[in-house]
Amino acid sequence: MKRKDIEFDAESLVGSVEALAAHVRGERKHTLRTRAMTLPEPIRPLMIHRHLNHQELTLAAIDDVISRGNREDWAGLREAVLADKAVLKKVLAVCRAQVADPRAQRDHFWMHYAEEHVEA
Repeated sequence: MKRKDIEFDAESLVGSVEALAAHVRGERKHTLRTRAMTLPEPIRPLMIHRHLNHQELTLAAIDDVISRGNREDWAGLREAVLADKAVLKKVLAVCRAQVADPRAQRDHFWMHYAEEHVEA
Protein backbone atom coordinates (compact mmCIF):
# COMPACT_ATOMS: atom_id res chain seq x y z
CA MET A 1 0.00 0.00 0.00
CA LYS A 2 1.32 3.40 -0.90
CA ARG A 3 1.99 5.86 1.86
CA LYS A 4 0.99 9.45 1.32
CA ASP A 5 2.87 12.24 3.06
CA ILE A 6 0.68 14.60 5.06
CA GLU A 7 1.67 18.23 5.27
CA PHE A 8 1.72 19.67 8.78
CA ASP A 9 -0.01 23.01 9.17
CA ALA A 10 0.62 24.43 12.65
CA GLU A 11 -1.87 27.28 12.24
CA SER A 12 -4.65 24.86 11.33
CA LEU A 13 -3.83 22.66 14.34
CA VAL A 14 -3.83 25.60 16.76
CA GLY A 15 -7.10 26.89 15.28
CA SER A 16 -8.72 23.47 15.68
CA VAL A 17 -7.57 23.16 19.30
CA GLU A 18 -8.84 26.66 20.10
CA ALA A 19 -12.21 25.87 18.47
CA LEU A 20 -12.47 22.67 20.51
CA ALA A 21 -11.61 24.56 23.72
CA ALA A 22 -14.32 27.13 22.95
CA HIS A 23 -16.77 24.27 22.41
CA VAL A 24 -15.83 22.67 25.74
CA ARG A 25 -16.35 25.99 27.50
CA GLY A 26 -19.77 26.25 25.82
CA GLU A 27 -18.88 29.36 23.85
CA ARG A 28 -19.53 27.94 20.38
CA LYS A 29 -20.51 24.76 18.58
CA HIS A 30 -17.82 22.51 17.19
CA THR A 31 -18.39 21.30 13.64
CA LEU A 32 -16.38 18.46 12.19
CA ARG A 33 -15.09 18.73 8.67
CA THR A 34 -16.16 15.98 6.30
CA ARG A 35 -15.33 15.11 2.75
CA ALA A 36 -16.61 12.55 0.30
CA MET A 37 -14.34 9.69 -0.67
CA THR A 38 -14.69 7.17 -3.45
CA LEU A 39 -13.62 3.66 -2.57
CA PRO A 40 -12.39 1.10 -5.09
CA GLU A 41 -14.65 -1.83 -5.90
CA PRO A 42 -13.98 -4.68 -3.45
CA ILE A 43 -12.51 -7.87 -4.83
CA ARG A 44 -14.24 -10.83 -3.24
CA PRO A 45 -13.34 -14.22 -4.64
CA LEU A 46 -15.76 -15.93 -2.26
CA MET A 47 -15.87 -13.99 0.97
CA ILE A 48 -13.63 -12.11 3.33
CA HIS A 49 -12.46 -14.46 6.03
CA ARG A 50 -12.26 -12.77 9.40
CA HIS A 51 -9.48 -14.97 10.78
CA LEU A 52 -7.55 -15.92 7.66
CA ASN A 53 -4.92 -13.83 5.92
CA HIS A 54 -5.53 -15.34 2.46
CA GLN A 55 -8.44 -16.09 0.13
CA GLU A 56 -7.50 -19.64 -0.88
CA LEU A 57 -9.93 -22.53 -0.50
CA THR A 58 -8.29 -24.27 2.44
CA LEU A 59 -10.30 -26.40 4.86
CA ALA A 60 -10.68 -23.41 7.21
CA ALA A 61 -11.83 -21.15 4.38
CA ILE A 62 -14.36 -23.72 3.17
CA ASP A 63 -15.69 -24.13 6.71
CA ASP A 64 -15.96 -20.34 6.96
CA VAL A 65 -17.90 -20.10 3.67
CA ILE A 66 -20.28 -22.87 4.71
CA SER A 67 -20.92 -21.55 8.22
CA ARG A 68 -20.94 -17.77 7.57
CA GLY A 69 -21.38 -17.34 3.84
CA ASN A 70 -24.37 -15.87 2.06
CA ARG A 71 -25.98 -17.07 -1.17
CA GLU A 72 -23.38 -15.32 -3.33
CA ASP A 73 -20.54 -17.00 -1.41
CA TRP A 74 -22.22 -20.38 -1.71
CA ALA A 75 -22.58 -19.90 -5.47
CA GLY A 76 -18.84 -19.31 -5.68
CA LEU A 77 -18.14 -22.43 -3.61
CA ARG A 78 -20.50 -24.44 -5.82
CA GLU A 79 -18.62 -23.32 -8.93
CA ALA A 80 -15.31 -24.28 -7.29
CA VAL A 81 -16.68 -27.70 -6.29
CA LEU A 82 -17.90 -28.40 -9.83
CA ALA A 83 -14.63 -27.24 -11.37
CA ASP A 84 -12.17 -29.03 -9.08
CA LYS A 85 -12.52 -32.48 -7.47
CA ALA A 86 -9.91 -31.52 -4.85
CA VAL A 87 -12.24 -28.78 -3.56
CA LEU A 88 -15.08 -31.31 -3.55
CA LYS A 89 -13.02 -33.64 -1.34
CA LYS A 90 -12.21 -30.75 1.00
CA VAL A 91 -15.91 -29.90 1.31
CA LEU A 92 -16.63 -33.52 2.21
CA ALA A 93 -13.86 -33.50 4.82
CA VAL A 94 -15.16 -30.30 6.42
CA CYS A 95 -18.76 -31.51 6.47
CA ARG A 96 -17.92 -34.94 7.87
CA ALA A 97 -16.40 -33.24 10.89
CA GLN A 98 -19.58 -31.22 11.52
CA VAL A 99 -22.34 -33.56 10.38
CA ALA A 100 -22.66 -35.27 13.80
CA ASP A 101 -24.34 -32.11 15.08
CA PRO A 102 -28.03 -32.22 14.04
CA ARG A 103 -28.18 -28.41 14.24
CA ALA A 104 -25.45 -27.99 11.58
CA GLN A 105 -27.96 -27.77 8.75
CA ARG A 106 -25.61 -25.97 6.40
CA ASP A 107 -23.05 -28.75 6.76
CA HIS A 108 -25.76 -31.39 6.19
CA PHE A 109 -26.80 -29.60 2.99
CA TRP A 110 -23.23 -29.39 1.65
CA MET A 111 -22.50 -32.99 2.70
CA HIS A 112 -25.44 -34.26 0.62
CA TYR A 113 -24.56 -31.96 -2.27
CA ALA A 114 -20.93 -33.11 -2.30
CA GLU A 115 -21.87 -36.79 -2.02
CA GLU A 116 -24.18 -36.47 -5.04
CA HIS A 117 -21.35 -34.97 -7.10
CA VAL A 118 -18.62 -37.40 -5.99
CA GLU A 119 -20.42 -40.21 -7.75
CA ALA A 120 -21.15 -38.17 -10.87
